[in-house]
Amino acid sequence: MKKELHLHLTDMVDYDNCRYLSEAIIKANNDKAVFEDEYFFEKSKSSDIKIEKIFLHICSGGGYCDPGMQLMNVISASKIPVTAVVSSAYSMAFMITQACQHRQMYKHAKMMHHDTAGGEFGKLENMKENLKVMEIDRKIMDEIVMNRTNLTATELKKINKTKQDRYFFADEALEKGLVDEII
Repeated sequence: MKKELHLHLTDMVDYDNCRYLSEAIIKANNDKAVFEDEYFFEKSKSSDIKIEKIFLHICSGGGYCDPGMQLMNVISASKIPVTAVVSSAYSMAFMITQACQHRQMYKHAKMMHHDTAGGEFGKLENMKENLKVMEIDRKIMDEIVMNRTNLTATELKKINKTKQDRYFFADEALEKGLVDEII
């Protein structure tokens, strides 16, 4: 039996949500499609289910970089194509969208990208070290965006320097290569 797996990122990008989604994608890739969770396509103990497509429905205001990047790595490594279906994808959810092999966006949806954000407290030397890590994260994410979209280094630099959130509605997102199709 061939099936589609529909997953939902409809909350903050955090460790719990990203772990849950990563585990589901990994299980599907390992042909261990025994999903007894109500969030998956059906309750089944059948071993003859073969997942052919994974759809990640995204309606998220973003969240933390580390768990988001971990989910991006799992999506990128997935043998089963993962399609993002965007209602709203802000901040780290925007980045997760870019990791998907195919990206769909609803006509009245929007996305938002901004510079790496965070806050620090503690000892000065620890904060300096964490700032270096954030700068590396920014570089990694900028490279991903440039490889997956039509945004240039100049445009990304402008987004980073303006300290503003940059919103993209469906038509512009398609034009800029942030998504592959509007649905």
